[in-house]
Amino acid sequence: MLKKSIAIILASIFLLSLFVPQLVLRAQPSIKITVTPREVFAGDQVDVVVILLNSSTGNPLPETKVNVMIRNPEGLVVVKLQSLTDEQGIVSLNVKTEEDWPPGVYVIIVTVADVVQLKTFKIKVPETRERYVNTTRRAIEMMIKKVSIIVNQTGNEALREKLNQAIQLYKEGNYSVAFKMLLQATHQVRNRFKAIHRGRENVTRGLSTAIQRHKEVIEKLKAIIAKLEEKGFNATIAKALLEKAEAQLHNASVMLHGGKANLTARIMAQIMKNIGDAFSNLKRHGEKVSIQKMKEHIDRLLSSKNIPEPVKEKLQKLKALLETGNFTKMREFAKRYHIVLKEAKIRRYIMGKVWNMTGVPKGLGKHVVIKVGKVAKGNFTGGIPKGGNATRGRGHSQGRRQGHGG
Repeated sequence: MLKKSIAIILASIFLLSLFVPQLVLRAQPSIKITVTPREVFAGDQVDVVVILLNSSTGNPLPETKVNVMIRNPEGLVVVKLQSLTDEQGIVSLNVKTEEDWPPGVYVIIVTVADVVQLKTFKIKVPETRERYVNTTRRAIEMMIKKVSIIVNQTGNEALREKLNQAIQLYKEGNYSVAFKMLLQATHQVRNRFKAIHRGRENVTRGLSTAIQRHKEVIEKLKAIIAKLEEKGFNATIAKALLEKAEAQLHNASVMLHGGKANLTARIMAQIMKNIGDAFSNLKRHGEKVSIQKMKEHIDRLLSSKNIPEPVKEKLQKLKALLETGNFTKMREFAKRYHIVLKEAKIRRYIMGKVWNMTGVPKGLGKHVVIKVGKVAKGNFTGGIPKGGNATRGRGHSQGRRQGHGG
């Protein structure tokens, strides 16, 4: 009994393996039909494209047999074709209608296995053909004129070749292909103009940003001029240059809004030059301010009683340089100035500690004076003592004790 059941199961599996693939295949085709144009005159061509897809997965069905029939308005079969789909599951058919086909609706019947799909197109009444042809001719002639103007202005050889081909097709009476070729040419020109327009938009955006930044720079420089004038400096040259740059910025903004990007760019170059000249002028005033501050600082140091003579001599030399202007670069002078200033601070600190000592023991004052002398000669390598306790050393405490004892 068990052997009989197993034999029945195996036989069922075998039968399923034979019939199931056929059932699956029948459920697979999904047919999509495209017809162009949908309305034609008798004698024109109709392009039929059939796409087969797997209804479950959406994948194309290659090497699949497709049957195509076309029935006229009376139901008679006028076209019967058979073809195989390519690797992408597509069949392309070019159906040439006959001159004697009656006007009306024609039905395209596509059959794959037992799946059927329908699509229609229409053959128009012959009376309208002449009017349609005349309209098409006028449209093609207008497009030829427009493309010819563009070709002559741009000198585009690829476009010229396409134009010549379209003219030849038009003379041969192949209006549909000539129209398509001219349409492609106009699309090509339109895309080119769009790219140029995008480039102009980028340039316009960049110039607008530059105008705004230059306005901000001018405002900052005008604030510096106001501070210089408060200190008594005459910055009329820089002020005039900035006023000129402001007027040019206004003109540049007007030109940019008028679409004149090239002219705006030339004006912007002049604006940058004027701002640069104003900045250079203000920089010279800034150097004068720095010199004045240095003089004031040197005068304060020279009036201080804690400055040793060697340092005073160096400060006086620096002041003389400031007054005569005998230095080439402000940066080099500033470096020398800060070196002497640092030396003055060190010496003033040590001398101050020496002069503030009370009850200095014998020999200790001499020791400190020797240290100060080394500083004056630039041989002092020790750091400045930090804190009052460090400065008051052991000897100082001892001196105070001796002073009290005496």
